[in-house]
Amino acid sequence: MLEVEDPWLQEIVKVVDEVIIPLKQLLHQSIYDSVLKISITEMTEYLEKLALTCSYNQLGGLLLDKRLRSLVTFLSGITEWSIREKFARLTQIALILSVERLSEVSEYTSSSVKCCLSTAEIKQCLKLRNDFKKDDINKIVGD
Repeated sequence: MLEVEDPWLQEIVKVVDEVIIPLKQLLHQSIYDSVLKISITEMTEYLEKLALTCSYNQLGGLLLDKRLRSLVTFLSGITEWSIREKFARLTQIALILSVERLSEVSEYTSSSVKCCLSTAEIKQCLKLRNDFKKDDINKIVGD
């Protein structure tokens, strides 16, 4: 079990340790991998919906980013394939939510990194920041 002090992450790790990992002994490897992939897909979709219902400041965005990195590290340790692509959208949401200044968003969207989020989704994420003004968001992120 991963040693973590974050109650949010502890709960996820506990469920995975108690429900998912024991299946490895019971199922054929390919079936176990399928169950794990489906579980991780469901988890990322749920966490994305959850993340998009909250409001944030920069520290909240940084905390979300830290938690996601810890979760990806934990889940990478129990899989035999890369899970980073499953967390790509969620990781980019956390990145957008953790920027210090709105100008960083345009640097991010114009970089060579492939963005999984549309302009409308980036704007939606930025509007979750309680320290950014909607007019400023609209100036930086066009329609």
